[in-house]
Amino acid sequence: MVSTLRNEKVDIHDYPRRMERALRHLKRHQGISDYNKRKLLDYLDHLEDEGLTLARRVTHLVRLTRIAETLRKDFDSATQEDMRILTRRLKIRKTTNSGNASEELSERSIGDYQNTIKKFWG
Repeated sequence: MVSTLRNEKVDIHDYPRRMERALRHLKRHQGISDYNKRKLLDYLDHLEDEGLTLARRVTHLVRLTRIAETLRKDFDSATQEDMRILTRRLKIRKTTNSGNASEELSERSIGDYQNTIKKFWG
């Protein structure tokens, strides 16, 4: 089902559904602590208060969920060394394209993750 955004443009990407799926994935993920889940949900509220679009909020949630999976510790106890290790892990992490062939994250994607990290921890 196609939904519309604030300015009545057609949302061919169905961001409300993407947000539902991303939230469901986060809440069910057993490898992410309840503390980090709460931090991510609070951060989503903060992003909405800042006026970020639903599309941007979905993007941040997906990236931060992957970061939480990779970091494997509570966000507040992460050190700068943990962030360097996280960036190295992201550089070698394989991601699947619709469950098919896997590929490394591009340099642009790595940069996007680094920007998300700076915004979240900034």
